[in-house]
Amino acid sequence: MMNRMNRTVLWGGVLLVLGLLFLLQNLGILPFGVGRLWPVILIILGLSLIYNFLRWREETGWDTSTGGGETSISSQGRFYSDKLLGEVKLDFDNQELKSGFIHTGVGDIKLDLSRAILPQGENLLRIGCWIGDIKLYLPKDAAVSASARALLGDVEVMGEKSSGFNCELEKASEGYNEAASRLRVEASLLIGDVKLFR
Repeated sequence: MMNRMNRTVLWGGVLLVLGLLFLLQNLGILPFGVGRLWPVILIILGLSLIYNFLRWREETGWDTSTGGGETSISSQGRFYSDKLLGEVKLDFDNQELKSGFIHTGVGDIKLDLSRAILPQGENLLRIGCWIGDIKLYLPKDAAVSASARALLGDVEVMGEKSSGFNCELEKASEGYNEAASRLRVEASLLIGDVKLFR
């Protein structure tokens, strides 16, 4: 499983290699144009999405093959949404939230979990977006561990803020590890803002 440091090194390496290729092309050293490498970038992004989804599915043990459609919410409090274009908006009003995976290519993600019911144990919510904004209202009294990152944009996690290039914040509520019911949120995007509110 790829941890935060490994992801940072990976994306830093990708940006370094791309920068070197652009420099070598501008100096006339490369016999081909860097523009030919765009498919490689798309392949890397696609592989990253597949890897993150498979990791989430393995961690939660949820079989998404029975979901069907772009958004699927099971009776066990698990949900899955994957869209290339468009907004995802969900409101868990006194509904159980066990785990979830949401991804959009281009579009905003808005979730209201302020009144969600968390079952015993750690409940994982993984959110990803290429271009757009992620806005998430966390349960007020629940034990929450939240991490958010944006390659370019603003990040806000439970009152702490960071903005600019390659922003990343992580925060956990006091007593998170000892709590009987916990929510772990992992939110990331390439371009846009991530806001995780209490």
